[in-house]
Amino acid sequence: MAQKVGQKAMNMAQKQLLKRGAKISMPTQGPGNQEQEFEIDDVKGDEVVIKNPKPKPGEPLKTVYNKKDLDPIIKQKAGL
Repeated sequence: MAQKVGQKAMNMAQKQLLKRGAKISMPTQGPGNQEQEFEIDDVKGDEVVIKNPKPKPGEPLKTVYNKKDLDPIIKQKAGL
């Protein structure tokens, strides 16, 4: 029962935080465990497309994530 409640809360948090045009803070590679804001470009089914705010030459402009891969970040932001 508690697991169902937890999953329902997670789904609600995903719907609120993972919307087109919304911004999400994610950890970046580098010293100090820094976070950076990324804009959500699109959400299709289980996929979330996130724009790279400052792409360097050779880096992709957008990255596709699976919603499950973003669960730890969503849980942290939602306080779950």
